[in-house]
Amino acid sequence: MDTKSKNTLRNSGVIVIKSEHLLRNTGVKLIAFILAVLLLSTGIFVLEQTATTKMEGFGISETWDEQDYLKSSSLRSEVYSVYHDLFALADTYRSEEYIRSGALLDEDAAIEEYKLSLLSEDRSRFGLWEKELGDVSSYYYSERSDSTVPKTVIDVINSDAFMERHGKEIEKYREDQIQKQLQNYANTLNNLENAQKNFGLKWYIERDGQKKTSGEGVTPEALMQSKVYLENNKGKINASQEVRNYDYGGNGNTDNRIVMAFDDQKIDTMAQIYSQDRADAVLAVQVFFVCGLLSLICLVVACIGAGRRETDNDIHLLAIDRMYWDLHLIILAWVEGMLIAAGVACIMYRLPAYMSAILLIFAVALAYNYVLSIVRVVKAHRFMDRFGTVVLCKKCGRLIKRFGRSIRDFYRNVIKGRSLVMLLCAAIIIIAIVGMLIIALPPIGIILLGVALWFGAKRAKSLDQTIKGVERIYEGDTGYKIEVEGHGPVEEMAKNINNINEGLSTAVRDAVEKELKSERLKTELITNVSHDIRTPLTSIITYIDLLKKEDIDEESRERYIGVLEQKAARLKALTDDLFEAAKASTGNMEVHWDTVNVEALVNQGMGELEDKIEDSGLQFIVSRPQEKVMVHADGRLLWRVIENLLSNVLKYALPGSRVYMTIDRDLFTDRGVFIIKNISADPLNIPAEELLERFKRGDDTRHSEGSGLGLAIAKDLTELQNGQFDLTIDGDLFKATVYLELVADDDSVMAEEAGEAESEEKGE
Repeated sequence: MDTKSKNTLRNSGVIVIKSEHLLRNTGVKLIAFILAVLLLSTGIFVLEQTATTKMEGFGISETWDEQDYLKSSSLRSEVYSVYHDLFALADTYRSEEYIRSGALLDEDAAIEEYKLSLLSEDRSRFGLWEKELGDVSSYYYSERSDSTVPKTVIDVINSDAFMERHGKEIEKYREDQIQKQLQNYANTLNNLENAQKNFGLKWYIERDGQKKTSGEGVTPEALMQSKVYLENNKGKINASQEVRNYDYGGNGNTDNRIVMAFDDQKIDTMAQIYSQDRADAVLAVQVFFVCGLLSLICLVVACIGAGRRETDNDIHLLAIDRMYWDLHLIILAWVEGMLIAAGVACIMYRLPAYMSAILLIFAVALAYNYVLSIVRVVKAHRFMDRFGTVVLCKKCGRLIKRFGRSIRDFYRNVIKGRSLVMLLCAAIIIIAIVGMLIIALPPIGIILLGVALWFGAKRAKSLDQTIKGVERIYEGDTGYKIEVEGHGPVEEMAKNINNINEGLSTAVRDAVEKELKSERLKTELITNVSHDIRTPLTSIITYIDLLKKEDIDEESRERYIGVLEQKAARLKALTDDLFEAAKASTGNMEVHWDTVNVEALVNQGMGELEDKIEDSGLQFIVSRPQEKVMVHADGRLLWRVIENLLSNVLKYALPGSRVYMTIDRDLFTDRGVFIIKNISADPLNIPAEELLERFKRGDDTRHSEGSGLGLAIAKDLTELQNGQFDLTIDGDLFKATVYLELVADDDSVMAEEAGEAESEEKGE
């Protein structure tokens, strides 16, 4: 691109930017708006003033279609109107004497139609004329009696009895109709006189050999020499070229001869007026279109800058833009209608032109202001938000939904599942139906009322029994049962109260038994703790007193010291177990989660207790899995569980018996399982759950070395690792089962590889 083109493009961009900045100027927008309003108001005002004051005899629409008056629709309409009146004068009214004679009424059968209407009224309201007419219908309000109405009906309406009943009405109706026809006749003559003044009308009518003209010396031949004439000779239309092809409808069929013509001088004068009015109309329309086009350009300029300011690119809405635009349109239409009505009043009452001009400017300003408001709303992308109808529909929809939810919630919270409420609603409906039946059908209503009272009394009796039963139970009579008769919501409530009373009695008994058992266990716990702590303390105190004697030999002193060490260790172990049991039961222990091989941990425990196992004389039989059982647990805590179970077996198992241990997977629950079973040396005459209590032992003599805390600690530690500890006693058979969550195969393989790698590093 050469330098000249670049400069031209740059200058064009600068001009566009400056133009856009200029259109945002408040003064420019205001001037554009004022010019748009004034220009359109001027165009409309010129059009209105031309149509109402300047044009003498024709309207803008009448002069717009044709330049030549003789070919205009205005002339054709005037010819048709005059011909219509002449046709009525010749073919219908004829003369005033003819109308007064009533002959026109006889021809139209208006009197007979009126008689038919009176006959129908007599039959429908008073049941008259049934004997004369029988099953014959008399509903012929707009039919002629000589064509379709049966002869029987004609005979009735023409009978002396019928005329005696309705003679005065018929006569009055006849006079009223004649007066209306006379008035129409006078209006027709008046129209012809006006046409004679304005257009120099002359006419000729020939009927049954009688001739009637608008004046002396008027002949058909003279009339047909005029520029505008029309002849209807017994249905044959002959007219001047300009009005010949006009459709005269049913008025073209006549047995008479009608000739009419307009005066040539009057036609020439009207043609001159028509030409001048048409020139004024064309000028006014041209001014209107030019002003309208310029006004539209100014309005577009105002719309381009509408909502924008020179300082930023945001769209700024005015206070009026916050109104919903459809509501704004309704208000605008109402105000514009009032202004138009006021402007029409100014024209009709010949008020000064400036008043209608002010109203016109105000109306155009309001309309253009609405257009600018719509433009601002559209630019701000708020058109649908400001669409009041849509907003109202949405709000109505939300109200309907809220009302529907309220009804639904009322049904769910108040009616559904509540038989008494449903019964009450049914009672209200029945009462309403019975009330309506008592008014409409008293016998049935009274019977239903009696049935409703009987049913209500029966329901009330059941409800009263239920209320009294609740009072008895509230007073403490837990053995009382409400008498239940029949079926229904009240009876169901009574049954439920009886069941609650029975359950409450059972619950009270269970609570008392549980409380007594708890108190007994607390007493035993205190006794056992005191015994287990006092026994080593007593030995320690005794041997300390023996050591205080001076005459003790060295061998005895060493033996006493050994006993002291043994009892002190026993007391320390008891204290450690008690502290560990307290932390395990409260969950106040930190758990280090890891992937643990149960089989390896069992093997480790048996290895550490190998000496004690050999000394015990017990035979351990271990059932090992085909695949490794890897569980999600804390290795330290799980080792403590297995150690406690093994120690418990070594302390309380029958010497020389077998101990069975099983390590497996529970595929149904996806858990790892460790089971240990043995035969107790002492009878296990104690429930399993009681054996899990602290300081509880299998031997009541308490001669063993155990503290009675091992199983309790094992259970709490298992549950602390999200596991399950089950204890089963069957005679002397002791069985403990530990369940822990299995680790997925992929995770277990990764954990095993990590363990082997760690072992290799330690080996290196």
